[in-house]
Amino acid sequence: MWVSAARLLGLLLWLVVTSVLARVLTPREFGGFVLLQAIMPFAAVVGSWGLNRLAVREIPEQLSRGRADRAVGFLSGAVTVVVPGAMLAAALCAVALWLCGPRYFGLPAEQPLFVLVGFAVVMFAWQQFVAESLRGFHDLGWPRS
Repeated sequence: MWVSAARLLGLLLWLVVTSVLARVLTPREFGGFVLLQAIMPFAAVVGSWGLNRLAVREIPEQLSRGRADRAVGFLSGAVTVVVPGAMLAAALCAVALWLCGPRYFGLPAEQPLFVLVGFAVVMFAWQQFVAESLRGFHDLGWPRS
């Protein structure tokens, strides 16, 4: 229930922010905003190497078999892949936007924008991985007392 409420709140907030920005920004600026919103989740998925989806399956499977050490091993191994993978995806995304953004998409050529996009990619990849890992623990179906 809490997950559904949080997702609904996030969607409503996204709808409000996007609606306000559509009124405030020029069409060119809004196009850049929408482009960045499309690129960031894609780069985050690439940066996590799909391990967030694997966590949903692997963690409950190992814990249900009484192998907590393997679940912890999976998490520690996945973190060592997700963190540098997300950083690499963020760097590639920021460089690609820096090289192509102003020329092809009309984005401003200011470096802070590209640094923020890179940071957002890392945070989004990390958020997805942590959320899916926690969902893996939930899928275990802990006995209720």
